[in-house]
Amino acid sequence: MAHRTSDIHQQRFAAHAEWEWYFLQVQDFIRQRSHHELGHHPAGAWLRLQVQMAVSGALSAERQQRLSALGIDLQARLPPPPSPAPPPTPQDWTAHLASLADFHRQHGHCDVPKHWSTDPALANWVSHQRQAYRSGELSPKRITQLEALGFDWAPGRHYLDRLWQLRYQQLSEFAAQHGHTRVTKDHDPQFSHWRHVQREFRRKGRLSADRIALLDAIGFEWTNKGIPFAKSHEERHQITWEQHYQELVAFQREFGHCHVLSRWRPNPKLADWVHAQRRRHAKGQLRADRHARLDALSFLWNVENLRANAIWDHRYHQLCAYQREHGHTRTPKSLDYQLWSWRHAQLERRRKGSLSPERIARLDAIGFEWKEAGQPFARSRTEKWEHQWQERYEQLISYQHRFGTTHVVTGWPEAPGLDDWVSGQRESHRNGHLRPDRQAKLDAIGFLWTHGQPVLENLWEQRFAEIVAYQQHGHTRVTKSQHHTIWSWRHSQRAYRKKGVLSPERIARLDAIGFEWGGDRAAPRPQT
Repeated sequence: MAHRTSDIHQQRFAAHAEWEWYFLQVQDFIRQRSHHELGHHPAGAWLRLQVQMAVSGALSAERQQRLSALGIDLQARLPPPPSPAPPPTPQDWTAHLASLADFHRQHGHCDVPKHWSTDPALANWVSHQRQAYRSGELSPKRITQLEALGFDWAPGRHYLDRLWQLRYQQLSEFAAQHGHTRVTKDHDPQFSHWRHVQREFRRKGRLSADRIALLDAIGFEWTNKGIPFAKSHEERHQITWEQHYQELVAFQREFGHCHVLSRWRPNPKLADWVHAQRRRHAKGQLRADRHARLDALSFLWNVENLRANAIWDHRYHQLCAYQREHGHTRTPKSLDYQLWSWRHAQLERRRKGSLSPERIARLDAIGFEWKEAGQPFARSRTEKWEHQWQERYEQLISYQHRFGTTHVVTGWPEAPGLDDWVSGQRESHRNGHLRPDRQAKLDAIGFLWTHGQPVLENLWEQRFAEIVAYQQHGHTRVTKSQHHTIWSWRHSQRAYRKKGVLSPERIARLDAIGFEWGGDRAAPRPQT
């Protein structure tokens, strides 16, 4: 279970680090160009995903606030889903038959290619007629109407030949318009796939000589960017590696690094190739010459280091902003827990010697406080704990002077956690783990080693006896300067009675000695 929890923690940290890395990329882009139209920038797809998540309510408020601070519009609305298509009618069938008749007059057959620009839905309709014919669901009347057009119920080799000729004609028109035949996926995925199939068929010897000649006649590119035609499996892999390497060189020249993000729209396969190089390097399977060529581009072999550096820089910039506003770097936990935790992590890492000199220098440059106010720089964990114990002890002394007891009420706001510390001392005393010197220091201030109603009863009786003794002055209005503890206890009884939590028996006992429940008047000057 512990191992599984650790894995989940690592996954969450990796996702958090990746989000921070993307955010910094967008932030730097906006700072340099004063706009957030990233286009094909590596972080563009990521930013679009954040906007979609914000619209759907899946993005946290903190992340929405940070993106909005960069000027990102998170109020965009996605288009509504399309309405469902109405069921077909007999008029639709007649209209499609008329479209098929027009296609037959133009091309001499009824094999409509998919996504035909004139009527994109006609190819699906033709396919449905063949399926209905095979399942016996097509009426004889409709069969007769289709066969009158020379409809082919089972297209075979002739269909494929006509389809090849159609694609070839499309490619000829494309070449005449653009001056080349390199059809991209963005232009037409199916058309681009057909072009690559011809290259693959030729490599395997399955493309006929007449088709090769037809393609040569329109300047068909059998290779990419002048790379010679591969004749073996090894040559093809070398060509592919070299092609991706040159793409990475161009990427590094444009963006200043080699960290190609997944889903990068201009070249999604480049990110996969980069990841494959890291994987081969980790397994020791990357050739030495390729390793050297990637090193020459300052290739980052460990992405986690990049993400960790991005997070450190992000926190550092947050601390710089806080220092400019408040004049110090002592960020409170209540304001930003993550920044507070990061700041204390830097203190601990410097103490352990694991904080780099470069980061120490950057923190020194903004006046980073390497010690708390009045606390010497801790060199060991023992010294740190000793300081914390002494600090709590001094807080308890202040409390005891003010209220006359070491029984700290739960959740006392002026020293949060002091009540837990007092309970911890009692627990250590009962278990025999409390150091003798600390026990002696607590005994010196009248520390209550037991906690319960009898202790409080005895304390009340002790204070009552003290105020009875003071009553010899002719009143009970003890001043703060005369006896701080009794003065504080006296005001507590008045407050308890006002709140209705002082017992009738104690009220009666205080009345019996002439206790003044109202506002204090000036105490009579004692006669000499």
